[in-house]
Amino acid sequence: MHISLVYFGSLDSYFYAVDSSTGQERWRFKTEDWIVSSPAIADGFSPAIADGVVYFSSDDGNLYAVDITTSQERWRFTVEEGSLSSPALVDGMVYFGTSDGYLYGVDIATGQERWKFNVDGAVKWPVIADEVVYFGSDNGHLYAVDIATSQERWKFKTGEEAGSPAIANGVAYFGSFDVFFMQGTSKNTDFSGSGNVISRVLAS
Repeated sequence: MHISLVYFGSLDSYFYAVDSSTGQERWRFKTEDWIVSSPAIADGFSPAIADGVVYFSSDDGNLYAVDITTSQERWRFTVEEGSLSSPALVDGMVYFGTSDGYLYGVDIATGQERWKFNVDGAVKWPVIADEVVYFGSDNGHLYAVDIATSQERWKFKTGEEAGSPAIANGVAYFGSFDVFFMQGTSKNTDFSGSGNVISRVLAS
């Protein structure tokens, strides 16, 4: 019988694997602090699972790579501050943000840092589209960073903390603590990105 598992972190510092059909726990993995992450489902689309390994970060200052069959740690990547960010995975790299304002790109084969990008504020959950990683920060900006060069393509200033975006058809959609929902262009005709606002909606 085929069994699909759902994976999620908890404020009790454990990362869980649960049978999606029965709700029964299959295994748990202990960290040293909160894990705030979106659930991931094996055998379905997920940015956090690849080749039998699930990737997640913890506020204990580590990004973990854990084997989904054995629940054994493959490697961990340690940073100075914790992370309340779900990672994004593409082309053999995992990207995640930290509370001290860094976005890291880590090689999933080795667990070694490839590059990092610094902003003045905690980095929210990254989203990747068209070779660009997009993320909000509590410094009031939405950023677009080229994943090949780790260079900023553009940034857009909001009134308050910017949330994690969704990307569709060349447009970045995201919320802000100034109670506006924003639409900003994620790319223009030269594929470099413009960061111009198309519209915004006031949340009531």
